[in-house]
Amino acid sequence: MTAMSAEKISADRKAQPAPIPRIGPNARRDATAQSLISLLREDAAAPRTVEAKPVKTKAPSKPLMTPAKPRVAAPEQTPSTSTALTKLATPGPLVLGDPHFIAATSRPMSVALSTRDPWRALPYLYENSQHIDAHHVQMVLAHQDARVVRIFDDLRTQLLTSMQAERWRRIAITAPTSGCGASFAATQLALSLSRIPDQRTVLMDLNQRSPALTRQLRISRESDMAGFLRGQLPLEDHLVKFSDTLALGLNTMPSQSPSEVLHMRRSGEVLDAMIHDLNPDLVLYDMPAMLEHDDVAAFLPQLDGVLLVADATRTLGPQIEECERRLSGKAPLLGVVLNRARRLPSTSVAA
Repeated sequence: MTAMSAEKISADRKAQPAPIPRIGPNARRDATAQSLISLLREDAAAPRTVEAKPVKTKAPSKPLMTPAKPRVAAPEQTPSTSTALTKLATPGPLVLGDPHFIAATSRPMSVALSTRDPWRALPYLYENSQHIDAHHVQMVLAHQDARVVRIFDDLRTQLLTSMQAERWRRIAITAPTSGCGASFAATQLALSLSRIPDQRTVLMDLNQRSPALTRQLRISRESDMAGFLRGQLPLEDHLVKFSDTLALGLNTMPSQSPSEVLHMRRSGEVLDAMIHDLNPDLVLYDMPAMLEHDDVAAFLPQLDGVLLVADATRTLGPQIEECERRLSGKAPLLGVVLNRARRLPSTSVAA
């Protein structure tokens, strides 16, 4: 073999791509984290043209919708299937604070549930809650960006597949640091799940340091999550139904000792009783940042899995690795949602 041919073979070998390693079942989660870490580093150096930002708005002076009247003991009736939509007198796109919001987003529902079902005993948040169009609410929160809604629909499908395979239903949604959009992701995912007619979802605001769900959904209603977790409030006095398929556990009173409340045995008993009585398909817990507080660590015994929300403009690879290390052997990392990325299809769910 001549020197020239040897050099040519060496150059050809260098030009060939490296072989792709075979990833076994036990390495999928590590591969997911590594790929996302690479993606974060790539995004940090690349220009961003599209952002899926959480909504930052001030609470409206008026309620989003007309609050539901106090419940009166009377035989329950099946919602009418002939509800007519009211035509808007004001042109232009709707916003959540629009007084005509319900009229423009309502649609008839014909699913009748058993009157003995504790889920049905929960009060509605609004008079027309059973007719809310969750997809329209998602579009409003996403600034009419349909691509954002499609991402959460895809995440919903992947998550349901993983959860149903393992018979899990308790998920915490958190982030490495504050401001990554965990509450926005929790709200969008819950609304996406609520669009499945026979899927019951509970969304709980366990970020007792900085409650955000009432702000995300523009809800004017005082709620005490710490009081509920201590067993001081009955289920029907705390949870409300945003729609027939979505119940909310809200919070407007920041706690002075949130992690201590989550450590309490009574908190676990209250949440177990809630799940037993309502029998939801999925329970989503919106929680504080993992690397800033110990709330998630205190709550891990109550979880089947954790969904992590990373910010492509600020989250670092080592931060994701540290979150994974803290979860190792305690709760599976179900996936990572990359928020504010220049490539929108950026959700990943690992089995």
